[in-house]
Amino acid sequence: MPLCPSMGSSTTKMKVDNCFFFLQETRLTKKEHLKSKRVDHSEVMENEMKVEIKEFITVWVRDPRIQEEDSWQSFVDYEICVLTNSMCFTKKTSCVRRRYKEFAWLRQRLQDNAVLISLPEIPPKIPFFSRSNAKLVEQRRQGLQEFLEKVLKSDILLSDSRLHLFLQTQLSTTEIEACASGLTDYTVTEAVHRHAKSIRRFPAEEA
Repeated sequence: MPLCPSMGSSTTKMKVDNCFFFLQETRLTKKEHLKSKRVDHSEVMENEMKVEIKEFITVWVRDPRIQEEDSWQSFVDYEICVLTNSMCFTKKTSCVRRRYKEFAWLRQRLQDNAVLISLPEIPPKIPFFSRSNAKLVEQRRQGLQEFLEKVLKSDILLSDSRLHLFLQTQLSTTEIEACASGLTDYTVTEAVHRHAKSIRRFPAEEA
């Protein structure tokens, strides 16, 4: 049976008109319904993206190497690599090399500037540390990495510019202290960018 009767009288015509309006109203309702579904879908995707994009900071202490300080002395240094999307960091990727005594310096300076929190320990200094003892070197490497991993979980410590200069520049501890204290002709950010330009380990980041 057809949805609307044929036009034959005013009454029929009225029914046809009523039918037309009914169909038109139905189409609008469907359009609104589809639009509503699209909006809901986009909101779901936006919420999913917010959930998926989380800040992270990953640090590796790796590649121990014996360095000759002079004809009589040598030391072991380690490569520190950082990969992050955190807004706390000037560069999202970086690599530097640091030795044990620089880690010890960093811990002390962080503690001096954050007296209300207890800093994680670094591996203890061994009086007769053998640089050729692979087991001792590996134990120290693991301990230094664990130290940095714990430090980087603290918002208070992340606000210390000395930490960023330690991780993302090759400045000496004396130069780090001077820069953090505002005694250099370059800022912390400029120091980090200078170091990033001096190496080509990672692709250039967008400004």
